Amino acid sequence: MSNETSVISQTFISRTLIIKWQQCCTDAMHCCVESLQYSPSNGLEGMCPRTWDGWSCWANDGPPGTTMKQPCPKHIYWHQIVPPCR
Repeated sequence: MSNETSVISQTFISRTLIIKWQQCCTDAMHCCVESLQYSPSNGLEGMCPRTWDGWSCWANDGPPGTTMKQPCPKHIYWHQIVPPCR
């Protein structure tokens, strides 16, 4: 654990929440790496790009004006309570 992570982790009230925070950070990094490695084809111009929205990775481009849905990632479930984003 880096010095910065150690300092931040001391602000959490439980080890479980630290692990969930770390999982969120890991998921964000993986999403960004995947997005950077993706090279859109010519047919995808005008599409909304894949992105990390702060909670979840939207790994597919989408047409403008379309609502996309996917399950919530595991790091959103605090104390096994089902989140409203479901």
